Amino acid sequence: MAFLESSESCQGHCPPEAFADHSDRPRGPKRQARLLARVRSCRGSAIPISALAFSSDGRILATAGYREVLVWDLAQAKLLKRIGTRKISDSVHALAFLKGDRFLAVGEGTPRQSGAVRILSTTTGRQTQRFEEPKDVIYALALSPDGNLLAAGGADNGVYVWDLGENKKPTAIKEHGDWVLSASFSPDGKFLATGSADKTVRVREVGTTRPVVRIQQSDTVQGLDFSPDGQLLAVAVAGNNENAIRFHVTSSTWGGISTSTTKTVLINRLTGRPRPRSIGVVNDREQSTLERLKE
Repeated sequence: MAFLESSESCQGHCPPEAFADHSDRPRGPKRQARLLARVRSCRGSAIPISALAFSSDGRILATAGYREVLVWDLAQAKLLKRIGTRKISDSVHALAFLKGDRFLAVGEGTPRQSGAVRILSTTTGRQTQRFEEPKDVIYALALSPDGNLLAAGGADNGVYVWDLGENKKPTAIKEHGDWVLSASFSPDGKFLATGSADKTVRVREVGTTRPVVRIQQSDTVQGLDFSPDGQLLAVAVAGNNENAIRFHVTSSTWGGISTSTTKTVLINRLTGRPRPRSIGVVNDREQSTLERLKE
């Protein structure tokens, strides 16, 4: 397993030698332990990775924690560069590669204090754009399949959608009653799903922002994503009431579906034991979909 770690500290910068890249040397458990000790000795403690994103070809991984983004070559498990070191002013909570992977969207901030969405060049690290809205911390970023729209959500309970080809203010959607923690476009680009600490998933039609469906959850929605074929919407919920991954069956006629007829498949309920138990399925199509997921 490759050893990747955030490199910034709330207490200040460490000497560069603490993070010197020696990817040509073997990295067994003992060496990894020495590296961790070396890092923690100068920083006091390791900074957790709070956001990551893969490039479209899966070859590059961007990770972030505090005030910078690390760009990794996955094939070599090698740190390529650090970007945003003098641009990002706070903790990073969301990342998204833009079309072509030459630019990276970065969501940062501190709740009720500050927030920003920045666009950084993955080549030079230069900031090419900083959106003026929202003013609060960003927890979620999502790029539309055609690469033209960027959606963001955060601690002001709003969802913001920018057309990256136009220099206009974003479309602002204020429907959630609490922090927006996740966002995802459907594979066909027709719908945008967002999840919130208000225990709901809301799906809207892209372009018109017309509400399509509201799906009540048992606890805070920590993450969500569409399956590659768009037939399922996976929703991760976690909190005092439940820790689970739910799969909601989507519909090609979502424009007319009501909340009461939305079908839900709960397949993995996280019970604290090593192996989650299967809950069940609704019909044959969903059964075949779940069988594929198990393979």
